Amino acid sequence: MVGDDLQITVAPGGDFHPPEALIEHFRPRLEAVAPNLRLHTLAGDSWNEAEIAETRVFVGWPDDRMLAAMPRLEWVQLPSAGAERYVGNNRLSERITLTTASGVFGIAGAEHAIALLFAVARDVRTHVEQTVERRWAKHASSFEIFESTIAVFGLGSIGSETALRLSSLGANVIGFKRNPTSTVPSYLAEFHTVDAAKSVLSRCDAAVLAMPGTPETTGLFDREMIESLKPGAIVVNVGRGSAVDQEALIAALESGQLRGAGLDVTDPEPLPDDHPLWRAPNVIIASHSMNVFDRKDERRFRLLEKNLERFVAGKEPANLVDHRRGY
Repeated sequence: MVGDDLQITVAPGGDFHPPEALIEHFRPRLEAVAPNLRLHTLAGDSWNEAEIAETRVFVGWPDDRMLAAMPRLEWVQLPSAGAERYVGNNRLSERITLTTASGVFGIAGAEHAIALLFAVARDVRTHVEQTVERRWAKHASSFEIFESTIAVFGLGSIGSETALRLSSLGANVIGFKRNPTSTVPSYLAEFHTVDAAKSVLSRCDAAVLAMPGTPETTGLFDREMIESLKPGAIVVNVGRGSAVDQEALIAALESGQLRGAGLDVTDPEPLPDDHPLWRAPNVIIASHSMNVFDRKDERRFRLLEKNLERFVAGKEPANLVDHRRGY
């Protein structure tokens, strides 16, 4: 419930730098939800404790010093879909709500995943290299997404949007999720828990990973999982680099067991320039650019507006982080 005043502090940083025009566009909309609102934007790193002391809602990635300086803080809205840095943070007491920007990246993430999948399936890397060399030559082979079988690991916003679009392209999509559910979306040909993956992957022409970074997903796509895939399969990762055993992935690429890989994420990031993954055959590394798209900050503020309505009404917000699950 909201009291007599409500300071929302917006803290630009990382890839979150909303233009002033966008903030001013949303200001009256937010004030319509909470007339007692005071929207304050920090000017980079030059903030002082006095200007955030009355903050009740923080939009951004607060560090420990910021958290300590906001005794009235009730809710942190992260600009990212992941919350790994904040899960278990003892400065976030039980009374402080933590929400992510999950959903903001769903469509762009799905388009990015499918772009990487098509790029590897059609051997675009070879064509780019040949273009630079001004050399005309056909690639050795490719396969159609239509009627192929594709596994999607993680059915959050990005995974679900990816599965939906792959199904629309005529693929047979098999969804994998750690926890079982009684409702199976119509765009999935099959649904399994992650524990059953090894027995299913032998039928899969590709695997798209869109899982959050948690202790349970770290190293999940290990050597056994990779070797379970159909020979000549493709691996696409738009989730977290920590989910994949990169040594096993490189070995599978070098042996020809895998056709290729499209990786938006790696472990570590940035990937060192001497890392063997750069030299693996038919790999496209997208430098964690899935979150680069033109409507990102607009969607972040639409989510803020939606969650502010819930906050004012005393309702549970969208994308509430469960510290036990890690996301």
